[in-house]
Amino acid sequence: MSPVLDAPSAPPPANPPKDPVPYVYAAGEYRAQPGRDEELCRAASHTDWLYIGGTLVLDGAWIATDANYFRFRDEPGVRLVGPSVMGLLWGATLGGALLSRPQCDPGLIHWAPPEGNIHSELPLVFAVALASLATAPLLARLEQGSIRAEWPVWERAWSTVLPMATGFGGTFLPFLLPPRTYRAAQELQNLRIGVDPRGATLGWGFTF
Repeated sequence: MSPVLDAPSAPPPANPPKDPVPYVYAAGEYRAQPGRDEELCRAASHTDWLYIGGTLVLDGAWIATDANYFRFRDEPGVRLVGPSVMGLLWGATLGGALLSRPQCDPGLIHWAPPEGNIHSELPLVFAVALASLATAPLLARLEQGSIRAEWPVWERAWSTVLPMATGFGGTFLPFLLPPRTYRAAQELQNLRIGVDPRGATLGWGFTF
């Protein structure tokens, strides 16, 4: 017999290894990945009680300051400093409480879908600002006590109008000096640069 014919047949080629099935992310939700994502989500998942407590301490300190100093000044303009700052601090307290709430679940991170973020917190923020506008004059009046007879009419009016304006504006102050919870949530959303199974994605999100 020919040695070529007697040679054993070659084994069939092995099947090439299959690529692992890629994990398909949902359009608007991702799990926290180990590392920076997990760290930020953990920081954003707890209420920032220190921030809330700090704003309440400032409220109490200003009430004591106004009750013992500004309220008894002879100059009407100086007396108006008390309710004005009280409204600002009260608005910051309500706005800070809103931003200090938990904003991330370690098992589920919400991202804007590819078609855009249709969820907005603006209505909630303005609702809190309106609540501050309505309640700041009441707090300022409780803090100042009853209207004194020697106060002119214009001062009495402005002692109500000014805390309304500063209370509304003070609600947005925590966006400039945000609590730890809000800072972590914003960093988690804003610094999203990555690639997913749908293709390259470069995202920059902002939630007011």
